[in-house]
Amino acid sequence: MLENTVTKYYVKDAGVFADIFNYYIYGGRQVILPEQLTERDSTKDI
Repeated sequence: MLENTVTKYYVKDAGVFADIFNYYIYGGRQVILPEQLTERDSTKDI
């Protein structure tokens, strides 16, 4: 459970989130820009 909390806190930063996904999905190319992201609660129903 602690790992999940730490991970949520870490990727809450838009720059970190964008870096992670740009690295793994786009091979490091800057496709996802932090300023284009908005925070959403993943525990809420859509």
